[in-house]
Amino acid sequence: MDKASDPEGHAPTNDADYAVCTEEDLIQSFAKPGERVLYWGSGSPQAWRVLIALEEKKIEYRSVCVSFSSGVLKTPAFQQLNPRMRVPVFVDGTSGVILYECAAILAYLEQFYPNPLLPNDPKLYAIAQTRLHESNEILSMVGEMVVYLRRAQANANKNIRPNPDVLQAKWNFLESELKLWEMYLTGRNFLVANDPCLCDIVVFTNVAYAVRCGLQLDGLYPRLAMWYLRMCSRPSIEKTWPPHWKTTIGFSVLAKCHFCMCAGKCECSCQAK
Repeated sequence: MDKASDPEGHAPTNDADYAVCTEEDLIQSFAKPGERVLYWGSGSPQAWRVLIALEEKKIEYRSVCVSFSSGVLKTPAFQQLNPRMRVPVFVDGTSGVILYECAAILAYLEQFYPNPLLPNDPKLYAIAQTRLHESNEILSMVGEMVVYLRRAQANANKNIRPNPDVLQAKWNFLESELKLWEMYLTGRNFLVANDPCLCDIVVFTNVAYAVRCGLQLDGLYPRLAMWYLRMCSRPSIEKTWPPHWKTTIGFSVLAKCHFCMCAGKCECSCQAK
């Protein structure tokens, strides 16, 4: 299973109610002439940001959620859409286009569809593009941290303790990154202007994944926390919230207690922070 498609590494196993699970159903979902279709997966930040952009730009499309756990991404039918076997994939039947990289899809939508998500003012555009290009730093650091901590937890069950210096260094890098975004929001409701831009959407999906993994914003990053709540309240995000996030709890490995490996069983210094 592709980590970029399923960043949590624990895709929902009971996704048949909302996701395409067989190659036959996938073929039935293929776009008809003149139709736009987005193939996505529940919990994938890369796919989620395209869903949000489509909603924000008010583009008519059909949504097809693809199961991560069924193996349908590896079928010949899906490989016709994306030989890399991952989501998102956007099929624009109005122009005969198939795109299968998140950044490429977002750029395409911005170039050829109305309701722009990037400002026209040169200075604001420069800020928006800069934030957009640095937005995946959060996801990269969070993903690395989550993998490391989950491995550390598994080793703890075998009485193998993680290297505290390595853990602290990784946590320091993540905190430094979050403080940078906290600074970017100084005096702003959103990252660039009075309304969210494309970079807000991309950063939001990354932060939402981190929160899903136990990251605390309240009290630590107040501006980031308020920005997160503003984004959560947008109809585009409420409508596209990952289905399995509504009914399940994510791994809380980014909670401070998991960081120190006490698993909440002791009164440790992390709980006082």
